Amino acid sequence: MTQTHYIQGAGGGGGKGGGGGSSARTPTEQDDTLQSVQFGNVLDLLSEGEIQGLENGNRSIFLDDTPVQNPDGTNNFSGFSVYTRTGTQGQSYIPGPFNAVERETPVNVTVSQDTPVTRTITDTDVDRVRVTLTIPQLQRIEDDGDIEGHVVNIKLQVQYNGGGFNDVINDTISGKSSNRYQRDYLINLTGSHPVDVRMVRVSEDETSSNRGSDRFRASTTIFQSFTEIIDDKFRYPNSALVGLRFDSRQFQSIPTRKYLIRGIKVKIPSNATVDTTTHLGRLTYSGVWNGQFQAATWCSDPAWILYDLMVSTRYGAGVPESTLDKYDFFAVSQYCNALVSNGSGGQEPRFSCNMLINSRDEVYNVIQQMTAIFRGISYYSAGSLTLLQDRPSDPQYLIGQSNVVEGIFEYQGTSQKARHTVAVVAWQSYDTNGDVEYEYVEDHDAVAKYGIIKKDIKAIGCYSQGQAHRIGKWLLLSEQNLTETVQFSVALESGIVLRPGMVIDVADPTRAGSRRSGRVKSATTTQITTDSSNGLTTSLAAANSPKLSVMLSTGLVEQKDVPVGGITLQSDGTATIDVSSAFSEAPAAGTVFLFQNNEIQSQQFRVVSVAEAEEGIYGVSAVAYNSTIYDAV
Repeated sequence: MTQTHYIQGAGGGGGKGGGGGSSARTPTEQDDTLQSVQFGNVLDLLSEGEIQGLENGNRSIFLDDTPVQNPDGTNNFSGFSVYTRTGTQGQSYIPGPFNAVERETPVNVTVSQDTPVTRTITDTDVDRVRVTLTIPQLQRIEDDGDIEGHVVNIKLQVQYNGGGFNDVINDTISGKSSNRYQRDYLINLTGSHPVDVRMVRVSEDETSSNRGSDRFRASTTIFQSFTEIIDDKFRYPNSALVGLRFDSRQFQSIPTRKYLIRGIKVKIPSNATVDTTTHLGRLTYSGVWNGQFQAATWCSDPAWILYDLMVSTRYGAGVPESTLDKYDFFAVSQYCNALVSNGSGGQEPRFSCNMLINSRDEVYNVIQQMTAIFRGISYYSAGSLTLLQDRPSDPQYLIGQSNVVEGIFEYQGTSQKARHTVAVVAWQSYDTNGDVEYEYVEDHDAVAKYGIIKKDIKAIGCYSQGQAHRIGKWLLLSEQNLTETVQFSVALESGIVLRPGMVIDVADPTRAGSRRSGRVKSATTTQITTDSSNGLTTSLAAANSPKLSVMLSTGLVEQKDVPVGGITLQSDGTATIDVSSAFSEAPAAGTVFLFQNNEIQSQQFRVVSVAEAEEGIYGVSAVAYNSTIYDAV
């Protein structure tokens, strides 16, 4: 294919002389309109691992924060080329100057109209050749002394293995240059070797016979050099790349580059669908998950992004999938993708993750940072990693004097000075091409009482102002309302069941003023007999929504209503408690029960840690739990 290039310069100018016969005229010189052109070449590594690709083609590439292409399809820059690879195993190499070995050979021979200059390339490994043309000056001096621009036309021709020359470049250079002007021409070699490259001058040579009335013309053309280019053909498998070639005249230096991409493809459940229109990257689920995964795809779900980061042996931790409970991740994903208010009249997923990890760190630190995105915790136990999330939950275990060592509970509260009243959350915005924004969140009542106590938060992976606001609000409400912790010790039977993240009912008779919890002596599905009637009266089952909770052999806590008159005190010091509807199974003897009503209720805590204190004894630490905070946030 023949390429034709035109470089426009100022033309020759206007009338000459023409004044009165006796008036003197000062010759003029036209400004230079030609300048040598250089191109910048940049190869950027976007990601390890296969990505979905650019969000919207060239509109997703920003040079010095200016998009390469506008939404209407017009370009903000000229003379640029873009090459992308998404990071597949078998991707092809990027052609061009990004991966190449170059060998330049000087020629420095003047090309005349009748005497073209030819050079031969015999190296069969050469993929491209760059020909450099030099024009010492491009101008002409008219009879009246004016110095103006000039024009010259050249051709570059290629011949493969003696098969005849064909034009590949036809260039007309027009303008003025009082100094040396150079130009490069890049030719892709597509035939067999040897290859002959010939430069032809189409314009007439500048000789004394064709100058006409002009005093002098200068447009000597010189075949300066040719450069043989051998592409390295590096494919960089499993690495997402963007190669950019741009005109250096449009930048003072190598421009900063930003790319808006749909990132690494991760495995998602077989019943999941990625939203690519309304809430980009959100997962929705249909039916019951069968435990199988579908083909990897891009999403913004923090749960499955963490799963991929943990199991990947290329860029992740390389944790065996057999040690992960994928159903834990599934439960976290469902909560993350639930739609909530974005604070601006719309909706968005509760938690989304859009982040770049570009530094090495300890595996534990990275996991903790990732789980913090969705208010989660993780710990390694019994040969597997368990993932938990701070979300609304029913009580999962009953704690009272009967199953706490010596029946002792120790409570601690936080200092008011340690409770923040203002949070400043740092997040990133797509509107500013990833620059950091700050969301100010304030607890008005707390500020009025205690003044401004500020907490700075860095919201990792957050590109949503609404999500940033919820993060700040969660911190403030938690610190103002969840101010108490409790520590106690339990025996082996409870120690092996309790785990971090569990919500538990704690019935402390010392704090409540009455014993409402104990052990089941015997039971049917509709009635239990308690180990003691201490703290129980028949009047408790008369009003105030009495309820009975018991631990079942399945490890679950079941709660049932107690009818009027449902408590009967026995002569042997025990009591029977009836329930309005049957339990799913009869509670086993020795399990824990809890009776409560609207007057005296248990306290709810979320377990923070469980550690073996001595043989058969486990120390438990828990923090206050309040389910109303979730709706408030």
